[in-house]
Amino acid sequence: MNGRYWQDWVILGAAAWLVVSPAFLGFASFGNPAAWVAVILGVFLVATATEALVLPDTIEDWADIAIGFGIMGSPWIFEFTKDAAASLNFLAVGFVVTICAMAALGRDMREEASRHHAAHG
Repeated sequence: MNGRYWQDWVILGAAAWLVVSPAFLGFASFGNPAAWVAVILGVFLVATATEALVLPDTIEDWADIAIGFGIMGSPWIFEFTKDAAASLNFLAVGFVVTICAMAALGRDMREEASRHHAAHG
């Protein structure tokens, strides 16, 4: 599983954006749960995306899928749906992360099956 695929880089970019997005989209206040959630989930996502680039395996794909769904659900879970900029940002980033992670998981599973099949002929 070569971690140098476009999906891993897109997820890393989305993670970095999520961390800095409160400042750019105007919801970076200390008392705003959207800002805290963006930073916390963004940092977790940076960690899993970096791990995918360094030591690729399917586990980080599954983690990225879970984090992606968590990002998409955050506006309702943390009750900031009235903040349109934050909510749309979370939905877009979560969607991109989830789709890319699913594509990466499929790719990694196909590669793993191919290697297994080749080894056991």
